[in-house]
Amino acid sequence: MAQLNPAAGAAAEDRPLAGIVFVTAAVFALSLQDALAKFLGEQFAVVQILAFRGLSGVLLTLLAVLAGLAVLRVPRSHRLLVALRILFAGAAAMALYTGLRTVPLAEATVLLLTAPVIITGLAALLLGDRVGWRRWCAVAVGFAGCVVVLWPGDLQIEPGAAIILGGALCWSLAAILTRRIGTAVPVTAQLFYLNLAFLAVCGAATPFDWRTPDGEGLLLLLLLGGIGFASQFAILHGYRCASPAVVAPFEYTALLWSALLGYLVWGEIPASNVWIGGALIVGAGVYIAHRETRPAPPVRPR
Repeated sequence: MAQLNPAAGAAAEDRPLAGIVFVTAAVFALSLQDALAKFLGEQFAVVQILAFRGLSGVLLTLLAVLAGLAVLRVPRSHRLLVALRILFAGAAAMALYTGLRTVPLAEATVLLLTAPVIITGLAALLLGDRVGWRRWCAVAVGFAGCVVVLWPGDLQIEPGAAIILGGALCWSLAAILTRRIGTAVPVTAQLFYLNLAFLAVCGAATPFDWRTPDGEGLLLLLLLGGIGFASQFAILHGYRCASPAVVAPFEYTALLWSALLGYLVWGEIPASNVWIGGALIVGAGVYIAHRETRPAPPVRPR
C-alpha cells in the first residue's frame, strides 16, 4: 500500500491540507478495495477477481487516453523494468487476495504496512541508498512488530498471513523498480499494462474456476478495479500537494479503516498481538518517512 514518493520529479505544490485529504481518501479507498476483495473471495476465485479488476482498470485508462488525460507509451529502454514491476506487483496482488480468504482484514493490513520498512532495507541492499544506523534500527523494530503479528499466543503461523507477508515483499520489490523507472514512464502507462496483464493472464485461467456472477456480484467485481484505479490517482495528487513528511504518516490510517471495516462486515476484533505489532510497524514506518525527508548533513571539510 505504501509507496515511495510517487510524485518524484513532479511539480511541487504547497497545499498540505489538500495533500492530507487526498492521501487519507486514497488510503480509505484502498482499505475498501481490500475489504471488497475479501468479501468477493468468499464467492469467486482469486483469478476471476483479478481478471475483473484488470478489465475495469483497462477500460478506465482507455477512457482517460481518449480524454487526453493519459498516455501509454513506454520507452524501449525501460520496457524490461516495467515488465518486472508488473510481475512483482501482480504477485503481490495475488498473494494479498489469496491470504485475505483466511486472514482478518486488520491483520492483513498490518502485514502490508511492513512494505515501507522492507523497502528501506531493499533500497540499501539493491540500490545502494545510504541508510544510517537509526533507520536500520527502525527496520529492526518494524520486523519485530511483524514477528509479534505472525506469532500469536499459540506460536503457530497462519499460512494466509505468511502469504500476505510474501506479498508485501513482492510489493516492496515493485516499489524499488518504481524508483528505478522514475518519471521516464507515466504512471497511467504502468497502471494500464499492469491491469492488462491481470486481464490477459488471470482471464485465461478464469474458465478453469469460473462462477457466473449475478447482477450484484458483477457490479462489485467491476467496482473493485474502479476503486483501486481512483485511489492511485488520489495518492499521486496527495504527494504532489504536500511534502512526503506531511502526508506519509496518514497512510497508516489504513489500520483504523481496516479494523472498522473488518468489525462492521465480519465482526472481526483484532487480537492484542495485532495492535502491539501494528504499533511497532507504524512507529518504525513513520520514523523512516521522517528520516528520509531530512536534508543530508553537510560534509565537513578535511
